[in-house]
Amino acid sequence: MPMNHTSGQLHGGHEDIRKLPPEPSQSFESLSHLPDGKGDDNTSGFQAPAKENPDFLSYILYRMIPPSLIVLFLMGCIIIAVTRSFILANAQERLEYEADREQQRIEEKIKDIKKIASSLAGNDLIINGLIDTLERERYLPLFFQSLNFTGSVSSHIALLDFAGQVIVSNEQKNFCASCIKAAEHLKKSGLPIYFDKNILMIASPVLIHGFHEGTVIISP
Repeated sequence: MPMNHTSGQLHGGHEDIRKLPPEPSQSFESLSHLPDGKGDDNTSGFQAPAKENPDFLSYILYRMIPPSLIVLFLMGCIIIAVTRSFILANAQERLEYEADREQQRIEEKIKDIKKIASSLAGNDLIINGLIDTLERERYLPLFFQSLNFTGSVSSHIALLDFAGQVIVSNEQKNFCASCIKAAEHLKKSGLPIYFDKNILMIASPVLIHGFHEGTVIISP
């Protein structure tokens, strides 16, 4: 009987041990992890992020802005150089094209005037005017006044004899003086084109029985 009483006490003692509260050390450890709310208005217990250091931002700007400005400057110089080269190339190509067209136009005009001068030198009235010294004053001036082969009102036409003297012309004496030089140039060099005082003159010989008896000169 006494042994049953003892076992009952032990059994009751085990039940009492299970109901004991946790040790104070564990509760203090768990409480030590809780945030300290003293002096902090934030009820959530989290601290606000710290502000960035202004010295760090200044360092970043100091390191980044100068290289960026240099890169932009170099890119601007390259763009300007490429654009300028492109514009100059286009302008040069355009000038060459216009120069070729103008040269072709001048060559065609000179060729046409040479044909007109040669045709006029073979005209019967011109040939007869070199032979008929008495009656040519009656019809040659009217004939020359009506001539305008070049399409320009300021075109000049003159007929010279074998000595280089002007027989008839539709222009002034200044032009006649230049015609004498053109006739002499034709006889010496055989070239039909002559320049005098920025005036272009084209000469064609008047042949009678194969001999150079006169010269027709046209200035556009």
